[in-house]
Amino acid sequence: MITRNFDFTLPTYETDLYEIADLIEDYRHDPAKIAEADKWIAGTMPGEHYSAMERALADLHEVHPEDLLGSEVLRRLWGLAKVQAAAREEQFRIMAEDELRSMEERSSDHC
Repeated sequence: MITRNFDFTLPTYETDLYEIADLIEDYRHDPAKIAEADKWIAGTMPGEHYSAMERALADLHEVHPEDLLGSEVLRRLWGLAKVQAAAREEQFRIMAEDELRSMEERSSDHC
């Protein structure tokens, strides 16, 4: 008879990745964490990004709401939003790694 010991404990690195992913998912729905991430990334984009955003917003004003769907200005705004969202996600990752590190330090201090 063969007996097997199944250990489902993941290595620390892989476990950390799952915990970081869980924290990031929580952050996406937490207005305070969203504001914190946005504060960290504010002003960090290249100048052309902000110029393009200003142009797109000004151009948006010229498009009637009924004509917005499928418009060039909406496409440009979507592209700018994609860049902003990626920066926010990266900041969420940094924040989650920092939070996990802090939790691990507090945990090891109590041992």
